[in-house]
Amino acid sequence: MITVNLPIYSAKTGNKKDKKAPTLATNLVLPSDIVAAEFFSRVHAHINIDPATAKLGWEELAEHCKDPYHRLETVQDLHNAFQMLLALQKSRCKRPVIMEVVNTEIQPDGTSTRQVEKDTEKAVMSTELRNVQAKLSCAIHPGHNRWCYVMPPDSKDPGKHVPLGIDVVTLRACKIHDGEVDKDCVTPPSILNLNELAQQGRAQQDPGSRGCAQAALPPIHVHVGGANRALHDTTDNVPRPTSFKHPREATSSSESSDEVDTLCVSDVLNTLHEKFPDLAYPQYASALRQKGIVDASSVLKFEKDYFKENVGMADGAIGKFIKTAAKWKAAVLWRQSTLEGRPDETKSSPE
Repeated sequence: MITVNLPIYSAKTGNKKDKKAPTLATNLVLPSDIVAAEFFSRVHAHINIDPATAKLGWEELAEHCKDPYHRLETVQDLHNAFQMLLALQKSRCKRPVIMEVVNTEIQPDGTSTRQVEKDTEKAVMSTELRNVQAKLSCAIHPGHNRWCYVMPPDSKDPGKHVPLGIDVVTLRACKIHDGEVDKDCVTPPSILNLNELAQQGRAQQDPGSRGCAQAALPPIHVHVGGANRALHDTTDNVPRPTSFKHPREATSSSESSDEVDTLCVSDVLNTLHEKFPDLAYPQYASALRQKGIVDASSVLKFEKDYFKENVGMADGAIGKFIKTAAKWKAAVLWRQSTLEGRPDETKSSPE
């Protein structure tokens, strides 16, 4: 059984009740094998929101105010959520596991998320992130929160423009900060699976496929023509980035992930595999996915023993795995703090 905590929204506006008033919420206890359609129908009815305009997100109640909300819009999203919650139930002895579901279109104070996006235009961005945006902006595909990678000549789709999400752009900025890649963006982060990205881009451009939201922020374009060919800087040809996606917003109503606020566990495993090939980290991807651990922030919810006993991870591999996931989570939170104009926005990103 899964306990679901649902805040009450105003029927007129779809907003939470007055922030100054006591928080109103209701709890549902649902079977873990509930049909997705019934789950979403009951949630929409209980929290009094329009399914056509709402964008659901969720988090485990103990995580409150620490991580961005996980997207909860598709059958697969619900499956991943329940898998993670059931795994938490097995690993916890005392604290109850409660799933909080919210409408991510509305901020806690009742402000529209879209208005928050506009307000972030005035936020100060980090030097590394601004550099990545400028170097990778695409003049051919301008748009809100939009970047492109141009496939190199030796790829399956040479010259193809592949849309990039905020997770890849943030990772690029973090690697520049850590000195792992060049600041001129001549080569992309090595963990990128370019052929997979190309397939995603093809699916998004297919008019017969599911509708995809235009990525947010100006197009980022990496032109790689050869080993010694430098990236062309198209900064002067593209409007300056105007806004940043709020980290608690659900990414898209499409089942394809046009934007992701947190990095996938598979990316963590691939990065570690490059540094420690003898540990064969990719072998654990399937076991982690079966447990519902699909993004980097989810890793930190479990103790070391859990990965040994339930995932079969080697003792010497666990510490590096958790440390890398924590580093990437800190990078996402650091980006959130700089974009919201918090007092610590002048600090450097986490090491």
